[in-house]
Amino acid sequence: MGFNRYRLTPRVIADLKKRSFIGIVSYGVLICIVLFTDNYYTRYPEFSNPFLCFVFGICIFRGLHLVVLRWQPSKFERTSIPVFTSSIALTALIWGVGLARFMTQTGEADTKLLMMVC
Repeated sequence: MGFNRYRLTPRVIADLKKRSFIGIVSYGVLICIVLFTDNYYTRYPEFSNPFLCFVFGICIFRGLHLVVLRWQPSKFERTSIPVFTSSIALTALIWGVGLARFMTQTGEADTKLLMMVC
């Protein structure tokens, strides 16, 4: 038995699916904390609206994807792993772009701290 680096085994995928369900809910809560706690949303709606839509859109997509896989696992088995891993990567990209935007703004120390913690 050799070491298979970067191999997505069924066990790894099952573990990611379990952990990602909690992430779906927590991402929605965290984005609301970041945007609405210090009224950042009202000061920068041109960034907040798309960022909020992207985060909630990917959360809804990931939630629907998990529901469909539980309902019809064999029908979508071939496409489920690439879609699932792509949605995880897209979530990371959205949060990374959001973090970069928050960190480059001046005078938003409280929101920067909230975003870094989240």
